Amino acid sequence: MDLFPVTKEERKQILKQYNVTEAEVEDGVKTIKIWKEKVQHLPTNITDDFIARVLLKNKFRVEHTKEKLDNYFTLRGQNQDLIYGLENIVPSKHLGLCMPMSKLTPNLERVVILKLLNTNSDIYDAEEYFKFIVAIAELSLQYDDSIGTRYIFDFEGFSLKHLVKFNPVLLAKLFTFIQVKIYSDIKPLYDIIPKECLPSEYGGSCRQWDEAFKNHKSFFIENYNNVALEHLRPEDMKTSDAFGPDGTFKKLTVD
Repeated sequence: MDLFPVTKEERKQILKQYNVTEAEVEDGVKTIKIWKEKVQHLPTNITDDFIARVLLKNKFRVEHTKEKLDNYFTLRGQNQDLIYGLENIVPSKHLGLCMPMSKLTPNLERVVILKLLNTNSDIYDAEEYFKFIVAIAELSLQYDDSIGTRYIFDFEGFSLKHLVKFNPVLLAKLFTFIQVKIYSDIKPLYDIIPKECLPSEYGGSCRQWDEAFKNHKSFFIENYNNVALEHLRPEDMKTSDAFGPDGTFKKLTVD
């Protein structure tokens, strides 16, 4: 199963947009690997494909990518509660939907649909739903060669009773990842995301991801410990405006 399809033609368009060749991408990966060997606080098992995809999300800017890699693994270490137990998620049994679309937008972005499948607020678990979103994002970083991601929240059935399930810290972390623009009608959304890139219905569509999560149990378990080792961080790298004083998110943007 191809979790995040990107055609050969779309790949060519992406490289053309950033004016780079596959050889230049490989050179960028090599440069970052040399740097990574000098900073011992980062995980040793970062793959070339992962580095290449972070390069892509950062428009193939090498120095920017180094910063984002450092921020990514540091934030993982400071917020391991949000990546704990991802291997136990069964998408089709989840109360909420988190579904990447197979077709990219004309801007070569991936669309991810989020929606409540069960609107009963009494059994709604905001943290578990957030973990589901994080799990999909983790897989995206491993496999998706799209330029970026557009998250669409379908708020049908969502109420204040659901919102209060988000404690302030969790809500702050959620808005670290996203900028929310709300539409009262779906038609204006088509100006940004073409209708053909959106699903016609949701029923049963998440079951195909059950196998994907099952096949990636070991990945989620092993990846849990892929965090920055702060005791090995060089002194000149210990200040970053990406983190708050208590270790919670301040900002993490990939532009």
